Amino acid sequence: MAQMGYRTWNFEEIYAIENALHNNPHHILGPQEEDGEFYINAYFPNTCAMKCISTEGDLESIMEPVDQYGFYTVPWEKG
Repeated sequence: MAQMGYRTWNFEEIYAIENALHNNPHHILGPQEEDGEFYINAYFPNTCAMKCISTEGDLESIMEPVDQYGFYTVPWEKG
């Protein structure tokens, strides 16, 4: 585990996802809760930027890169 910015990351899990070795990728991808805060995590290799948009289209936020391989996160208000 490693602290990066405001979150703690298990880079072994991220490596497993990026190399198609993780047996439960949604354990870390998609909406997640950590210490009462909500986040959206995504893995999109070969991208230089990501934006998260609510299904209603009224909220959007630029996702922050976690590593250089395409793993992104963004804090999100649970609605």
